Amino acid sequence: MNILTSIGRKHLNGHKGLTAEKKVVRYDPDYVYISATDNKGVELQDILPVGSKVKCQTVLGKRADFGIPVLSSVSGEIVEIKKVFNKSLLRPANYFVIKNDKKYETEKSEPVTKDLTKEELAKFLQDHGYTGMGGAAFPTFIKYKTDAKIDHILINDVECEPYLTTDYAATFEEMENVIYAAEKLANTMGVKDVVIAIKKTKAKAIEHINNCLKDHPLIRLVCVKDVYPAGYERTLIKMIFHKEYKALPSEVGIIVNNFQTMAWIGSTLRTGVRPTSRIYTFSGEALKEPQNVLAPSGTLINEIIDNVCGLKATKYTILSGGPMMGRPLRQSDIPLAEADSGVTVLPLAQLEVGKAVPCLRCGICVDHCPMYLQPVLMFQALKRNDYNAANKLGILSCVECGLCSAVCPSHIELTAKFSASKPIVKIKTIKK
Repeated sequence: MNILTSIGRKHLNGHKGLTAEKKVVRYDPDYVYISATDNKGVELQDILPVGSKVKCQTVLGKRADFGIPVLSSVSGEIVEIKKVFNKSLLRPANYFVIKNDKKYETEKSEPVTKDLTKEELAKFLQDHGYTGMGGAAFPTFIKYKTDAKIDHILINDVECEPYLTTDYAATFEEMENVIYAAEKLANTMGVKDVVIAIKKTKAKAIEHINNCLKDHPLIRLVCVKDVYPAGYERTLIKMIFHKEYKALPSEVGIIVNNFQTMAWIGSTLRTGVRPTSRIYTFSGEALKEPQNVLAPSGTLINEIIDNVCGLKATKYTILSGGPMMGRPLRQSDIPLAEADSGVTVLPLAQLEVGKAVPCLRCGICVDHCPMYLQPVLMFQALKRNDYNAANKLGILSCVECGLCSAVCPSHIELTAKFSASKPIVKIKTIKK
């Protein structure tokens, strides 16, 4: 066991140099595609009809589960509601098709200068449709609508997924908004301090953040080791605060926000303008010009590849996200969502790994699992179709970080097996 460095931490080649120091480029699509369903496929309520004129921040409809509004990312006109492949649902679903007039007229709200109560803060976050921008898209207002005593707000700027540098790029653009949001939210929640976490290898970003924090003693910067998956909030909380929890970080007095989530909140609080464009990383050795691209949510992936980056490989795979947690896409005409960090395009040859051999039962996967699971035993249970055993071993708690596959000396694609088996385990183990 890796006793000195703890479970779930491994240095990976980040390939960050492909985009990290490049200037962010802007892309303005002619059309954007905004999902007319929630992330479970349930149709939005009170949707706007075709022909409606919209601005940035216009409410297109509301989610039935949390009452969160879904907003237009551009100004223009809804010209169609059509079926488009939804990469989260893995099937076509209804999307608003909005013709972008490229004026980016915005429905502004009033800046927030007063102190907010907890109830006012939660309502503000809910009414502005904030969900986490680190990938999970968890409704932000739920984190702050808590009766737990909160001691710390943790702003996650670690970005440990290889190739992705979207948060790194935002660090140089958004510190004013992040600081404004952090101090407002900290005052409302009555926290002891606010921590910005970043990898210790990001020297330029560290210098920039420290310069910005000179007159803001409530906020401190903590540098963590360059290991994967340090950006996973459970791992990050253990590294910084030496605490563990069962379901939510609020159980141990901590609220975690992605860096760009906090930046967007700060923009809305400070200026009354909620951003609807974000930085997406388009990287990988199959691209001619890997870039960090500022684009409205709902922009099609293939448009940015074709018009901004270009392809230099003839055989390649497009991943939604990075190579560890990202999923391969069957097609590229798929809209980007606010929660997406980017796209990685790799030559097929780069994805080739050694031929899988029988499991050695060496336990290296157990040593590295950040969820303290036993991948070797889960894999054996699935091989014999023992779904009850797999469920008891905690397969549904697997976060699919990809680390077990990365360290397996037998080259077994454990993560892919677990991901594909989860729906079967749920069906087979439902209590009747």
